[in-house]
Amino acid sequence: MSPRRTTGSLLFYASSSPVPRDSALRPPTDLYSTRNGWLIKMELAGVRPEDVAIDIRGNLLEIHGSRRDTTCDEITGHHNMEIAYQRFSRIVELPERVGASRVSLEFKDGMLLVRVQRDEESL
Repeated sequence: MSPRRTTGSLLFYASSSPVPRDSALRPPTDLYSTRNGWLIKMELAGVRPEDVAIDIRGNLLEIHGSRRDTTCDEITGHHNMEIAYQRFSRIVELPERVGASRVSLEFKDGMLLVRVQRDEESL
């Protein structure tokens, strides 16, 4: 199955992901063009870096992982729950193919920043 395009965007939901689309968390994601490539910014408050993975297939970057409740040991019950603790998956399509060596990750203030460097030939 091929990914489904959201209106006027280069962002995709992963329809072929092992996580059912209806039950997967869909973190808000922005895609920016930069002088040297692209910047993908994804809101992932409370997600640990080791719980995030990126798969690259041609010009598609799949960002997936999970948000876990790390306070489970001290909780005896709940009165209200609004934070989603579950798996997430998003696919971002870039205008050209990407090599893994051209991708860097950074977590900053609850945001995942994925920087993708363009091929020197396309600069």
